[in-house]
Amino acid sequence: MKQDRYLHDMEFTFKQYDIPYPAHDHCEFCGIKFGAGGEIQEGYTDETEYRWICPKCFEDFKELLLGEWHCTLSQSLVSD
Repeated sequence: MKQDRYLHDMEFTFKQYDIPYPAHDHCEFCGIKFGAGGEIQEGYTDETEYRWICPKCFEDFKELLLGEWHCTLSQSLVSD
């Protein structure tokens, strides 16, 4: 898994993918396409909106992301 090289210590926010056509991105884990002509229109992204993770993969890898890789969720995502 190469993602462990660059997904450490990131803060993720759940948001709509609203980058204008023809731009698109892919999930860092499964490769599903976000954006123009994509299968998915929302997911978790870093502050630069360069890295995207689909909701299914975020849930699947949540323990790794929030544990060993020391990632965090934006405060707007943390429920009291």
